[in-house]
Amino acid sequence: MHTITARRTARTQPTKVTHRLARFVYSTNHKDIGTMYLIFAIVAVSSAVPFDDDARRADVSGLQIFAEPHTYNVFVTGHGLIMVFFMIMPAMIGALAIGSRP
Repeated sequence: MHTITARRTARTQPTKVTHRLARFVYSTNHKDIGTMYLIFAIVAVSSAVPFDDDARRADVSGLQIFAEPHTYNVFVTGHGLIMVFFMIMPAMIGALAIGSRP
């Protein structure tokens, strides 16, 4: 009887970068999880900044930038929600996870 052995080619083997990224993403280490929370908080800030810029531009210019006044309220509320729930809370949890003892 012949045994079938699967040969792994260089194309099917995971690269070192892929392996390290998978180890980092699927980690249960509290410092890695805290780092992921901080990275998520930075990404959330980058998505909240355009809301803030448009709202400030409307305040400073005195012109009606938005089509309706309700749109301004939506931008300010969206900015606040993103900053509180997607930036401040994950950043606090991430900082506590990185600074805690195992």
